[in-house]
Amino acid sequence: MRHMATAGNSETRSAKKLSIIYILKILRNWSDEDHPLSQQNILEKLKEEYGMTIDRKAVKRNLVNLQKAGYPVNSRETNRLTKGRQETLNLGWYYEHDFTKCELRYLIDTLYFTHIPTNQIKALANKLMKLQSRYFQFGRRFIRNLPVRGKRLEDKQLFYTIDCIEDAIGRKKKIRFFYDHYKKNNEY
Repeated sequence: MRHMATAGNSETRSAKKLSIIYILKILRNWSDEDHPLSQQNILEKLKEEYGMTIDRKAVKRNLVNLQKAGYPVNSRETNRLTKGRQETLNLGWYYEHDFTKCELRYLIDTLYFTHIPTNQIKALANKLMKLQSRYFQFGRRFIRNLPVRGKRLEDKQLFYTIDCIEDAIGRKKKIRFFYDHYKKNNEY
């Protein structure tokens, strides 16, 4: 029985070492500058999403370690005077995402004004939306794809073509292509 308890403690220690990674994931998914998380919120998310229980001091230590390691983890702080002593209060922690919400909306809007197939646009837009917190909303009520004239390239063929053009430019080779040119029977 003693051996099992040791194995359990070893697994618990191992899982607790993952807490810093889980905290980073929680901050990326559930926080931004407008939606900071308190240490208590983080503890609740750790329990809810990963079944992990750690103490509040461990959360604080992990947050500080993430900052020291250069991750874009920030906190909102305010100063208050208590019994004649200056004290800093932490109002919440958040992940500073690479793109602002406005930048991300602009990038997604731009996708919808291309000749890329709609399903590929949606897939790319979904990937871009994952670069923000879950609170990021992208309403596409007023934006529509450009109308299609003729046959569109298949998803893979389009990106293969772009890759070939980029390769030719990199090797300083001349390229020639026909845009919106059709042979008889609407063939390319």
